[in-house]
Amino acid sequence: MKPAPIAYQLNGFDNHAYFYHHAPPQIFCPQCGCCTQPDYYPTDFHTPNRADFSCTYDGGAPIASARFKDFVTTLGLPVHFQSLNAEHSLFAFVPMLTLPYRAAQQSPACPICQQHEDQVLPIPDFRHVAPDGIFRSSLNFGSGREQSPVIILGTNTAARIKQAAKAQRWRGLSFALIGWLGA
Repeated sequence: MKPAPIAYQLNGFDNHAYFYHHAPPQIFCPQCGCCTQPDYYPTDFHTPNRADFSCTYDGGAPIASARFKDFVTTLGLPVHFQSLNAEHSLFAFVPMLTLPYRAAQQSPACPICQQHEDQVLPIPDFRHVAPDGIFRSSLNFGSGREQSPVIILGTNTAARIKQAAKAQRWRGLSFALIGWLGA
């Protein structure tokens, strides 16, 4: 039986850059290395490629180009875009709504920051998603400071972004089906 699409995961190219390259050390837990200040954003961020949606080597928020940001803004959905440089050419992409996820594997909670140094294999913990919406997972996945959320699109939103990506020749986006087989 083929799963019924309930949402799509939005993935981005590796942009060959580091989100936390110039970050002050005090934003990381001294024991496990996890970022303890999720509202940290670099202010002079650049990438060697021109992807419209991408991810860094070391986690943090996904990165959106100005033209991708401009399109998503027209959708009227609750997504925060934080400018990452003076040129306003790259933005942190932070959906304001979350969907429940769990990790198939995670290390014990750090005694200092209560985060998990390793949290991998994301498992969606939902059966329904609004067809119009952009969400992030309730957990970040990866190891230490190299953790980031899963980005989830409702089916209608995914269709609109796919159509725009094709028409505008955006680079870096890929979509993975999140389906439900039912009970």
